[in-house]
Amino acid sequence: MGATLLCELGLFLLCTLLCTGHAQDAVLTIEPSWSSFFIGEFVTFKCDMNEGEDTDWYYEIKKDGRKFVPYNTDKDFRLEITSTRDSGEYQCSGSWVSSHHIKNSSTVSITVLADKPRATLTAATTIIPVGGSVTLTCSVQSSDGWKYEWFRRTQTTSEGKIRDQQNRDIRVSEGGIYSCRGTRGNPDYYTDISDVVTIEITSQSRTEMFPTLLIAGLLCGILLILLLLLCYIKLLKDKSFIRTQSTNQSSAMKHRINQGEAQNSQNTSLQGDACIYESIGDYDDREKECRDFTYSLIELKNFTKKDDSLLYADATYSKAECNSDKRESATEAADEGVYSEIKPQETQGAFML
Repeated sequence: MGATLLCELGLFLLCTLLCTGHAQDAVLTIEPSWSSFFIGEFVTFKCDMNEGEDTDWYYEIKKDGRKFVPYNTDKDFRLEITSTRDSGEYQCSGSWVSSHHIKNSSTVSITVLADKPRATLTAATTIIPVGGSVTLTCSVQSSDGWKYEWFRRTQTTSEGKIRDQQNRDIRVSEGGIYSCRGTRGNPDYYTDISDVVTIEITSQSRTEMFPTLLIAGLLCGILLILLLLLCYIKLLKDKSFIRTQSTNQSSAMKHRINQGEAQNSQNTSLQGDACIYESIGDYDDREKECRDFTYSLIELKNFTKKDDSLLYADATYSKAECNSDKRESATEAADEGVYSEIKPQETQGAFML
């Protein structure tokens, strides 16, 4: 009796251990196997018991420990993401038809993102030389599993899809306005289209033009410095010329002043014995043909009278370029003394006649 009880107890424990071990053999997988989803996408749960025929099991899906999908014979369950409330920990359980033991899977976590993603387009450069190419990169942040669609248009053509290009990176050699978007899932789920990037074709790339521009800039800088130096040198020369001219003018002025003072001093010393020059013209109508004038040195003689002093000058003169008769009369006149009444007036230290 006691042996029988011990055998039944051992069988029970063995069965419990076996059933407990089988309960850990269920496997839950999701397709697609992304860690995050967006509203509008679909996810499929697949529960596998790894034992017997699929028709021998009933399947149940739990979310956060609560029943989410009741038992049924379908091992796959397709879920459409409708809100962020679909985020959570999912688990599947299986019950075998011919027994009462249950197998549970490990949990699988999914996250639902509320905002629709937008693709980002970047370019290594936006200007390429003729015959060259540039790499464009399209990406979607915080998720994976994307393929990409590329679009191109020009100023004169409408936008069109670039065929056979679904990679994240592409190389283009044509100018134009490019954009892209991401797509994934079944049915296809699309992101918003990226901002555009304009690619221009030029005869020379900026990288190649940089040395030329650098050299041109240096030459312009050197020429500017030389011009400034020339202007500065010219300014110094002008200042030196003005200073020299001013000095010369000052010296000349001083010389004139000194000369004038010396002349005034000399005139003052000759007050009593002055030499007066007189222009004597022949006013005889017969002698009008001779237009020349003769300047003679006149010696003053003082003949004192009662009321006023008179100065008489004894002067001799001769005329040139007259005819022979006139020459003779002029010669005779030259031998005689000519006396004139002179009223002296002193002007600046000299007498005027």
